[in-house]
Amino acid sequence: EPYTLIEDVRHDTLRLWARAAGVQWKGWDLANFPELDVRGAVAVEDIATGQTLVSVPLSAGLCLDAATSCPFPASFAAHEAWTECLRWEFKMAWYLFWEKSRGRSSPKFEFIDAMPERVDTLLQQGV
Repeated sequence: EPYTLIEDVRHDTLRLWARAAGVQWKGWDLANFPELDVRGAVAVEDIATGQTLVSVPLSAGLCLDAATSCPFPASFAAHEAWTECLRWEFKMAWYLFWEKSRGRSSPKFEFIDAMPERVDTLLQQGV
C-alpha cells in the first residue's frame, strides 16, 4: 500500500486521550506515506459529502485569538512580547513550546507528545 497506519504507543495514547477529551472522528486515521516521506490523514472508509470528519471540544483544542492574554508566566517569556506579537502563527508556536516545556504536567501532553519532531513540507522535499 502507499501508506501505513500509524499504530504505536504514542498514537494509541493520543487516541485514548482524544476520546476521553470528547474528540470524535470517523472515516479517517493518521498514516505515514513512505514514498513521500510525510505523515498525514488517510480515509479508511468511504466518506460522504458533508460528513463531519472531526469534532473537537474547545477544552481539548489549542485555541488562540487576538484577545487571548499571555498563557504562560513571565519567567517563560515577556508578556509585553506576547502582546506586541501580531502573528497568530508565532503565538501558536510559542504556545506549543510552552506546553511542550511543561511535559506531563500539561493537560495537552498526549497531543503534544504525538506531534512529529520534524515537519517538512512537500516544497522542502521537491515534490
